[in-house]
Amino acid sequence: MTQSFTNNKSNSADSMRHPSRAEVGQVKDETAELEEAVDDTGISERQRAAMPYLMMAPSVSEGARRAGVSRATIHRWLEEPKFKAALDKERGEVMDYVLSSVERLAADSLIVIGKAMQSNNLAMQLRASRMALEYCHKFSDTERLNERVEKLENALALYATKGRKL
Repeated sequence: MTQSFTNNKSNSADSMRHPSRAEVGQVKDETAELEEAVDDTGISERQRAAMPYLMMAPSVSEGARRAGVSRATIHRWLEEPKFKAALDKERGEVMDYVLSSVERLAADSLIVIGKAMQSNNLAMQLRASRMALEYCHKFSDTERLNERVEKLENALALYATKGRKL
């Protein structure tokens, strides 16, 4: 956004405009990025600090607002392969943690259901037994679906290796 400031009559004060707030914000963001150190993964401290906000916010706009970074900057970062890869890796690590926590809770729940099945209260035993059977059925269905998906993925990969397209 460079302008030529010569003494031509066409460059009067009337023809010069002030940048918008968005343009000023973008220039500030770009300047801050240039001044910031980058770690060994190619991600700046500022980008790294914005990641949790982006992962937890319901939208990019809200994540940008919470992180104190313009939405345009976040969208530009998302176009950078290194930033996108780092964000995806962080999301994967969070999901791994969540899944392991859920697995621990599921194991604890099975112990509670097992104790309830040994209760002296017949109604409690029946409810716990029904719950155990329902979970077993859902787990079995999920396993069968996973097997079918895996077979389909393998067939698709084989199809693709033969140079065929869908």
